[in-house]
Amino acid sequence: MAVIDRDIELLSREVSRILDQHRAWLKPKLVEESIWETLNASTRVYDRILNLCFPALAVGMKDHICLVALGSFGREEVCPHSDLDLLILYQGLPHRKIENFSARLLGLLWDQKIKVGHSLRTKEECLKLAEKDHSVLTALLDARPVAGNFALFEKLTAGFEKKIKSLRKAFFLAKHQELSARWAKFKNVIWITEPQIMEGVGGLRDWHHIRWFSRACLGMKAPEELARIGLATEPELEKIRLALARLFKVRAGLHLLTGEKNDLMQIELQDQLANFLGIKSDNYQDPGDALLEWTFAGSETVLELLDRLLFLLNDQFKKPKPKPIEGPSWLEQTQGCLSIKDAGFARKLESDPELAVRLFMAVAQSGLPLAPRSRTLISEKREPIGSRLGQRIMDLFGPGLKTSLVIKELKRVGLVKQLFPELERSFYLGQRDGYHSYTVGWHSILCLSRIERMEQEPEFGDDPEINWPILKLAGLVHDLGKGSGGDHQVQGAQIGLELAQKFYLDAASSELLKFLIANHLLLNHYAFRRDFYEPRAVEFLVREIKESARLKMLFILTAADIQAVSDVSWTNWKDDLLRRIYHLLLAHLERKETPSKQLSDRLRELKNLSAGKNIPEEWIKDLEKLPTRYLLGTPPEKIIDELMMVEQRKPGEISIRIRKLEKPRLEVIVVCDDHPGLFSELSGAMSALNYNILSAEINTINATVLDIFVVEDLVADKSAEWGPEIEPRNLKLDQTLTQALQKKISVPELVAKKKGIFKPRTRLQIPVEVHFDQESSEQYTIIEVQAPDQTGLLYKITRAIYEHGLDIQFAKISTRAEKVFDVFYLRDPKAKGKADDEKISKLVKSLQISLKSNTESG
Repeated sequence: MAVIDRDIELLSREVSRILDQHRAWLKPKLVEESIWETLNASTRVYDRILNLCFPALAVGMKDHICLVALGSFGREEVCPHSDLDLLILYQGLPHRKIENFSARLLGLLWDQKIKVGHSLRTKEECLKLAEKDHSVLTALLDARPVAGNFALFEKLTAGFEKKIKSLRKAFFLAKHQELSARWAKFKNVIWITEPQIMEGVGGLRDWHHIRWFSRACLGMKAPEELARIGLATEPELEKIRLALARLFKVRAGLHLLTGEKNDLMQIELQDQLANFLGIKSDNYQDPGDALLEWTFAGSETVLELLDRLLFLLNDQFKKPKPKPIEGPSWLEQTQGCLSIKDAGFARKLESDPELAVRLFMAVAQSGLPLAPRSRTLISEKREPIGSRLGQRIMDLFGPGLKTSLVIKELKRVGLVKQLFPELERSFYLGQRDGYHSYTVGWHSILCLSRIERMEQEPEFGDDPEINWPILKLAGLVHDLGKGSGGDHQVQGAQIGLELAQKFYLDAASSELLKFLIANHLLLNHYAFRRDFYEPRAVEFLVREIKESARLKMLFILTAADIQAVSDVSWTNWKDDLLRRIYHLLLAHLERKETPSKQLSDRLRELKNLSAGKNIPEEWIKDLEKLPTRYLLGTPPEKIIDELMMVEQRKPGEISIRIRKLEKPRLEVIVVCDDHPGLFSELSGAMSALNYNILSAEINTINATVLDIFVVEDLVADKSAEWGPEIEPRNLKLDQTLTQALQKKISVPELVAKKKGIFKPRTRLQIPVEVHFDQESSEQYTIIEVQAPDQTGLLYKITRAIYEHGLDIQFAKISTRAEKVFDVFYLRDPKAKGKADDEKISKLVKSLQISLKSNTESG
């Protein structure tokens, strides 16, 4: 019997009224009431709607259908914009009839903007699919009858209980593999600056896996029963309940703030979300950090319980055999972990805390983490062993040891809070620059880990000048000054001195630790924002660093710090620049080879190489006029090759060479007649084609320009097909640059018409800052520009420089996520040197006004 349209309309109005009433209730109640009450109320609302719709739409079919909630709906975890997963379970109906019912029901729900995922199945189909597809089996673990004939669901449940007993091992292996893949996606770490509340490590999905494994593999009705078999204590379960409540509250808050299903705690939402939920902390002034502390609290407990359960089930289904290890006889290797096999170890530990030192030394030497049971044992005995570890902690930082793994284990057993309270605090410090992927604490551990990798390099590993324990400690401590206000290098150095005293370091070691922390950004700054071949730059760096041993350690710390930022933060280009400045200074400090001495040797080498190349003698003499950065920073053979490009160019001709570097970077060499505004034209044309300039060398030989750019191909960066695409793109770049220089196309029009992959609006609040520096260079005025990345930014800056009558001699362009740092070395052609303060001040003011205007209108 068909339901008349008027009945459907009345039903739809009633559903709309129920939803409006609930949504009006929901927002204030989320803050005021228990999250469990909110989730329960949301679930009951949809239960009520389905029970209201079912009898009206299932006339004549009520005994043949059961509406079954799955997923978050089945678990009674419905957040404001959760999808509703619905199984329409039926029997004894023609397929056409059940499809007609389904279409009417889903149409009514979709009209109310309720997102529904659904399936139409009989009991037999459900059981057959569950045997073949573990995602179906997982869904049925969360199943809950909502409306219709519950007897159908009871029959399904009876069959499912029999089926699951035969599928336990296969289910565990499949879900464990799925779990490992998900963890790998999130780098196997909790401490991400933008945590994913549902899928992230230690998040809600990990709790769901505990539920599914407990139910399917151990036959438990609820995961709380794990306390009965000793896998969890009641205090731990209570801590997990609190953690889950907070995670659900954050998830619901995200849904309400964004108006959509959103489980990613994005940087730009964190302060707003903290204020909305009324989250504050005595430990953190920043609302976003207070939110991270509040959200992450308990995630480790969820993860620890899941690890224990996985360990138990691996033992049950895979039956791995323990293996002996080199080290204490009371340890063995099980499932890739160190297990304490001595039943009386806990008692011995109380009387001999030195055993804990030996245990963590075994972790450091073997590179194996502690097994969950061993971790639990140490966690329960924190008090007696903490002070002993504090006295011996530097032993665990020795050469060749996996100190980073020790720190991870100390964090998991709760000893970091006792030994390194500053480090413990830093795990909840977000780095909201769009550049750092991890919180300060995890970034610090990754930095330490990268230092350990470099310890294996032949260039550094056997060097007696490197103090590895102090260098490792510096890597762990270097950023702990963040979040305390002021210069984090200065604050971090003070924390380093306090730890030096706490860990009984001698005066020389303490001073070295302070130096490394206080200067950990020094090489980074000069490598990526300065012409480090400038005499004043070299003099300053040599004066600050003083000796080769400190330079080596500072280089390793700098490289490790950059590598620990994210998966994409370290590139061959950065490696090359950092090694250039390192070897330049090392030659000066070790062999007293000043840049002028190195330059003299290089010129002699170039003259020898140029013999027989038909390069005019006057051009060889002009080599001395080229910038030191070009002559020392470019391989001799490459310099000769580029001089040949200049020599072979015909008057008025434009010669362009494009060389592929690592994806997505290219080197673009332009040889042409010099003229004002050249850099601006080139940068604008490249920007219009979606190339991002990283660095630019401007060299002039006998009125001929030799410009060398390192650029990122932004199209290639997004494409898996760079190989086939690179040739036509290179050809287009060559043609566009040539036409722009020949004035056949208008660069301003190109930039204005730019279309592509670039998103001009930033999600972060990035202030525009423009500064100039007249002291760091003898020959040039340096101008620094910080701004949010935007369409044609470099062209706007270089155009303004040209319009103010200044020439660009050198540029370094750095983009970190959505923030741009551009540095230009400028020359006033009229003064044949630096620009005067008045002229440069006018440029600075013009750029500030222009870039702020573009940002606000963008």
